[in-house]
Amino acid sequence: MSYSNVNDCLKCSLTLLFLLFLQIANAQNSFKRTDDWIINNLHSLGGRAVLVIFKDGKIIYNHSQNKLSPTQKVMLNVSL
Repeated sequence: MSYSNVNDCLKCSLTLLFLLFLQIANAQNSFKRTDDWIINNLHSLGGRAVLVIFKDGKIIYNHSQNKLSPTQKVMLNVSL
């Protein structure tokens, strides 16, 4: 009787541990579509984009792109 309880407990523990890791992996957010959108629309955004997404007071996503044209770079240096 004791052997069966230990064996069952071990199986249950391993199953619960596996489910715990599966939950963490499933909870991660995928922002591939957001990255693609920023890259595709970067020119219409002026060559620079910074996107920060907050959820429950925490930063869950942060991405920036900088692809200024040579003319835009010159204009920035002149204005400084």
